[in-house]
Amino acid sequence: MKRIVLSILALTSGGIINASGFILDVQSADSMSTATANKAEAADPSTIYYNPAGLTYLDGFQISSSLFIMDMHIKYYNAEAQYFATHVPVSGRQGGKISSTTPVPQTFLSYKINDTATFGLGIYAPFGAETDYSKDSVLRYNVNQTKLQSIAFNPTFAFRITPNQSIGIGLIAQYTEAKLRQFADFSPAMNEGIPIIGKYLNLVKDGAGDGYAKLKGDDWGFGYSLGWLWDINDSFRVGFTYRSKIVHTLKGKGEWHLDGTAFTWPLLGKRFYDGVRDAGYVVDEDGKVDITLPEIVSIHGAWKINPQLNLFGDASYSRHSRFTDLTIQWKEPKMIADAVNVGEKTTGNETHLKPSFKSGWKFALGGTYQVTEPLQLRAGISYDKSAVRSPEYRISTIPDNDRYGLGLGGKYKINDKTDLSISYTYFKVKNASAHVNGWCGVHTESGPGAKSCVSSRSSGNADFKSYANVLGVQLTRKF
Repeated sequence: MKRIVLSILALTSGGIINASGFILDVQSADSMSTATANKAEAADPSTIYYNPAGLTYLDGFQISSSLFIMDMHIKYYNAEAQYFATHVPVSGRQGGKISSTTPVPQTFLSYKINDTATFGLGIYAPFGAETDYSKDSVLRYNVNQTKLQSIAFNPTFAFRITPNQSIGIGLIAQYTEAKLRQFADFSPAMNEGIPIIGKYLNLVKDGAGDGYAKLKGDDWGFGYSLGWLWDINDSFRVGFTYRSKIVHTLKGKGEWHLDGTAFTWPLLGKRFYDGVRDAGYVVDEDGKVDITLPEIVSIHGAWKINPQLNLFGDASYSRHSRFTDLTIQWKEPKMIADAVNVGEKTTGNETHLKPSFKSGWKFALGGTYQVTEPLQLRAGISYDKSAVRSPEYRISTIPDNDRYGLGLGGKYKINDKTDLSISYTYFKVKNASAHVNGWCGVHTESGPGAKSCVSSRSSGNADFKSYANVLGVQLTRKF
């Protein structure tokens, strides 16, 4: 199930509010201070991530390390949901705040082999997310808690192919760990397990038969990066970067927990518990899911207007459209509601989500101003188009929408070998709405055209307001 977790975590952009879809684009404090517009700058080893060809502009042996504190805030409100079997409202919390403060470290190094070749190594977090709703939220039957952590190892070589052109190529080995929590409503099945009276008297009320699955897993995936930089003249530079897709096949374990009040009833609690187990919801179960993380193409430039002022621009295209479907495969078949033949039962071992992400662009403009010989001020703005198509495709743990970013910061040259940089970035996410459901990736609740899968099939709505603060500190040392 660990893979399950990853895919759904990838769906949880809540914790990655600063980047399109689920990309964590905070690799350098200097870059964040320009809202990542400076990909053609090639001023320190973090260029490995932004444009690997930039390594040829670095002398000797250098190490650049950054630490970011990511402060994310999501407010959800007007939340409502209804049960599939009874269509009565789900009881629980209809609003709340989800906040998290997460440290994210990054390290890059470069070594100039000779006048034409440079080696570099990046160790950084390319993806990350964390969203945790309260267990009594009305949205609990959708994904209720997710956490994604990813770390990449990126050895890179860059070569100067002409006096004013360079290329770079890198291998990306990416390790991802993910966790997920999702609730299920077992009350209909529990009522059917009570002879004669259970189904008709509805003894087990909606919510009294709650259970949830906790999933955890990890996986390695591999890809590559390419870069090109061209100094058109002494004042203007353009570049191109390609980061390949990375495919993860996550396998792991899931644990089902039954904590509804009906499971503690003196006479029937044990029977309910055993009945749910007999339906295929085992305590410890294997599962798997495949996910493809998107390739990214970036075109960027740097313009040296005068010795004090530099301007940067970047346009990046992320192919999120690769991530259109998420299918969780459980090892054990389960008794589930037949969505086509209402009132009947069938078996299945898959859970389906249909995020249907769309590809999109991010644009950034920024610049630097050299106030004094040691002090440089930096700033930038960005606009990032959301990968979510519409409220019908927005996942409750992905209140993702179009984003605006403002970056500010400064770099101070402590001495000839050491630079200290500090950045602050504010991200505002456009207010969003989500029309969520557990209808297995289709928009038909029941009858012809509906789809059966392992799901409580509840539906609901919610509105979201989101923003994030990112504080970064970077130290670059030349040896």
